[in-house]
Amino acid sequence: MNQGVEKLRSAFERYQQGDAVAAIEMIEALLRKKPEQLDALELAGQIHHAQGNHKKAVFYLEKALQQRPGHVTLTANLAASHLALGQPEIAEALSRSAVLARPKHFGARLNLGLALFAQRKYRSSAVELSIAWQQRPDNLIALKHLAHALQRSRGPYFEVRGMLERVLARSPGDQETLAMLADAYIQNGETDAGLDVFEKLLASDLGTPVGDASRYHSSYLLALQYQQQTGPGDLLNASRQWADRYGQSQVAKPPPHGGKTLRIGWISPRFTGGPVACFLLAVLEAFDSSACEHYLYAARSHEGSIKDSFKQLSDTWRELDGQSTDEAAQIIASDKLDILVDLAGHSPGGMLTTLCKRPAAVQVSWLDSFCTTGLTHFDAFLSDWYLSPSGSEEYFTEALLRLKPGRLCYRPQEPVALRPRTPDADGIVFASFNRLSKLGDDVLRAWAEILNAVPGSRLVLRNTMFNDSDVCAAFYRRSERLGLQSGRVSLLGYCDYAEIMASYADVDIVLDPFPFSGCTTTCDALWMGVPVITRTGSTLVSRQSGAILDALDLQDLIADSTHGYISSAVKLARDESRRSELRSGLRERMKIIFDPQTFASGLLKHFRRLAGR
Repeated sequence: MNQGVEKLRSAFERYQQGDAVAAIEMIEALLRKKPEQLDALELAGQIHHAQGNHKKAVFYLEKALQQRPGHVTLTANLAASHLALGQPEIAEALSRSAVLARPKHFGARLNLGLALFAQRKYRSSAVELSIAWQQRPDNLIALKHLAHALQRSRGPYFEVRGMLERVLARSPGDQETLAMLADAYIQNGETDAGLDVFEKLLASDLGTPVGDASRYHSSYLLALQYQQQTGPGDLLNASRQWADRYGQSQVAKPPPHGGKTLRIGWISPRFTGGPVACFLLAVLEAFDSSACEHYLYAARSHEGSIKDSFKQLSDTWRELDGQSTDEAAQIIASDKLDILVDLAGHSPGGMLTTLCKRPAAVQVSWLDSFCTTGLTHFDAFLSDWYLSPSGSEEYFTEALLRLKPGRLCYRPQEPVALRPRTPDADGIVFASFNRLSKLGDDVLRAWAEILNAVPGSRLVLRNTMFNDSDVCAAFYRRSERLGLQSGRVSLLGYCDYAEIMASYADVDIVLDPFPFSGCTTTCDALWMGVPVITRTGSTLVSRQSGAILDALDLQDLIADSTHGYISSAVKLARDESRRSELRSGLRERMKIIFDPQTFASGLLKHFRRLAGR
């Protein structure tokens, strides 16, 4: 037998016996004598990849490919090493060439799917991973990433949920999959089931990378707020637990900018359509440009006209997507901010672990943050007297800074004409355009009572989950069980912003969900002249719509019990003149109360005071 082949076989046997170091030494000794030994190069690449030495794996696999250009398996293996190095674009190009050469090559197809997944191209990734999984239905990596890609691209809900459950049946400790299953339950309004999974996940997060563990814990904290019995004390305790685990780094406050202008940073993963556009764009426009500079930090990369609008309003725009916690903190710190406003809190994509590094002299929590951060690294939490009445201070680790007339200043994310009510001969049309996750059983029971008390009335619900016919069918079954007749309920799926706003012309009254009330959806409805009935509770999220209505002096639309909520909705349904008055006057009332110029001026005064100016 050829001596080189024998040495290579011996090296492979040593590797199989678990002695990778000796195997590599034997292979490299062979390559010093025969640098172009193809099998040795390939085996060296495979072993280095398996051992996590991906740069060395790339070195050997590229040398092997120089001898056999276009070899599919070598190309697929090289793609896997580039993927492990965090180079998904290179991995995608290599995998595509391998798939083109041999469409049924499992490794090439799998790596292509994984490379697309790493670039957040979830729809394309799902297509490739589905092909790979069909080739090897027993492959757990293909199944797991297919389930994750489908969930992130809003694939068939129950099919995805079944896939997640199959992954967990084979890998019960897979924490990312546990988190996604918990989120799937929450999305469908099954809050208790979702919280059960989150609690199982959090009890087993030893060994989880800090970034992942903190993210799961943040998702749990958000999920708690969908539960009726959750109070502000529960949220304080849960927030402190998060802070104790992930946020207790002892970092000195950096010095402020201290120049003539106030240097203000704003950090968010959502400089796109939605709440950040509706509550920040007009405010940024209204700030005194001679008094401050705006630094915007995008925690996630997006494209579109709304992002462009934010970029134009910034003095400095920075993309933090892909940066580590330390790298992002250093970028922010280098800008020497006077104030940094976190717009996400524990919401998905938030960067609280970065802000625990204290990159700014003064740090403030606002907008998509619905309870205390639990951290000592924040100086203030922006709220108002309705959301956080006297005595609320005990539930915040930050100083409460109460804005007037309210915490928010609304303008629609794009101009929209006010439309008159479309005549409806069939009776009163109630509506809710909130997420399905907010529509718990207590909400549906209350809506059933309202419809039963208003003959001929019907209910229109709209959210992206209702794009899925199986979700609609399941929702109708749950509704019927709770007394809400499916024949009186219309379920609508996703549409663009202009169509959503236009559809309020077909609505008489919006019914706010509880305990996680609407906010942007409430403002959208009021802007279009449609009154909103809300039921408040003890948490900030349960009082969002109430705060907006209170600022507009519409206390008759606010209830503090389910009975009062039902009574208010029925009373308004029977009062045509009151509805007509509101439809014709709500927008002007909002323009007066929520004036961006006044709001920005007041906010700037608060910021100056916080910065010691």
